[in-house]
Amino acid sequence: MTKGKMIKWGVLCTAILFAAAVILFWTPPGRTYTLTLPEAGKLESIQLTQGTDTAAVGDMGMLLELLTGTERKTRSESIQDCPVNAENVVQIDFRFKEQGTSTVFVYQKGRSFFIEQPYNGVYRISEEEFREIEGMLL
Repeated sequence: MTKGKMIKWGVLCTAILFAAAVILFWTPPGRTYTLTLPEAGKLESIQLTQGTDTAAVGDMGMLLELLTGTERKTRSESIQDCPVNAENVVQIDFRFKEQGTSTVFVYQKGRSFFIEQPYNGVYRISEEEFREIEGMLL
């Protein structure tokens, strides 16, 4: 192989490696999910369920505010109907005035706490927020 061909191959390989690095490092890091909750005015009721305990929520606005937090966003996608390998799961059912129901879950996994909106995202919450929601069952 001549010196000229070696230089051309070296330049070609360098260009391919550079293009691969650009694609790898400049690709957006994935989809961002936003917790989407209904407006209190569109709801007939909110029901909490944990195991066999069930309670209707009196102050729907307060619960919605607590769940929304500071506009929760995540990159962690939910691909299930309900949480897997979770502890202390609280199911929150939003019953609409018109028709239908929407559900989210709050739960503990190890020492962390989450809100999961099925087929949307899994969002971190504080232990205090979790305990406050769980306390609404009493």
